[in-house]
Amino acid sequence: MKQDVIISIRHPFAEKIYSGEKLYEFRKRRPNIAVGTRCWIYEPLPIGKVTGFFIYRGCYRDDKAKVWEHCKEAAGINREAFMQYYDRDFYAHAWQVGTARRCPAFDLKDAGIDRAPQSYITWSSEFLDNLIITMNERKELNDKLRDLILEIRGKKGFAAYRVGNGWLIA
Repeated sequence: MKQDVIISIRHPFAEKIYSGEKLYEFRKRRPNIAVGTRCWIYEPLPIGKVTGFFIYRGCYRDDKAKVWEHCKEAAGINREAFMQYYDRDFYAHAWQVGTARRCPAFDLKDAGIDRAPQSYITWSSEFLDNLIITMNERKELNDKLRDLILEIRGKKGFAAYRVGNGWLIA
């Protein structure tokens, strides 16, 4: 059975991952996970929820100065913060962030997890596979709805207006 990972990432850094600005997640230890693993992003309090995931593309490990030079363009943090994080460490580990995607936010308890991970935890759950299926079904439904609205907009005497998160068809 394939295992996923839940990783704690603070909100500002999670946002940078979702936007594509941050392509490396810095950790003090090399993860024991396979390339292609889905890494679910848990945003600690005040968010306190899992908000999405990224695909793990590998880990770059070297002395911290070399890791910074290699990753600085897509680090999502400045050099001072990076060096402060690795203050007492010689080696740095940069998880390479692949495709990132938001999902409907959910509590860890909904996924059968009792406490937030300090760094990351590996775990397999039918809950996550079902969530991915639900996300894909929602996208298909949104695509069908969009096509229907475009069709309605084109018909004489009908109009479709965006209202908040929904549509008003008149």
